[in-house]
Amino acid sequence: LALLHEQIRSLARTVAERLRRRGLSGRTIVLKLTYRNFAHISRRATLPQATDDAEKIALEAQRLLECTEAGVRPVRLLGIGVTTLGTGGRATVS
Repeated sequence: LALLHEQIRSLARTVAERLRRRGLSGRTIVLKLTYRNFAHISRRATLPQATDDAEKIALEAQRLLECTEAGVRPVRLLGIGVTTLGTGGRATVS
C-alpha cells in the first residue's frame, strides 16, 4: 500500500499540472485499478469545490484506495483522473 500511495502522489502531480496548463479544475476524483487477474474497478468521489491542487487530488485518491482490496489483492495498474471539469478555479455546472 505504501508504494501505491507514493504512486498516487506522483500521478496527482501530473494530473494537477495538466489541469493548470489548460486552465481547468475539476470536482470529481476518479481512482482506477486493475488487479493481477485483469479485473477492473473504479471509485469516485465528488469534492465540494473544484480543484487543480495536487495535494487535494492525492488525498482524495488515497482515501478512495482504502475502499478497494488493493492491500489484499495484487494490483497490476493504477490510475487517477479528474472529471466534472470547468475553467478557472471552480467547475461550471450547467
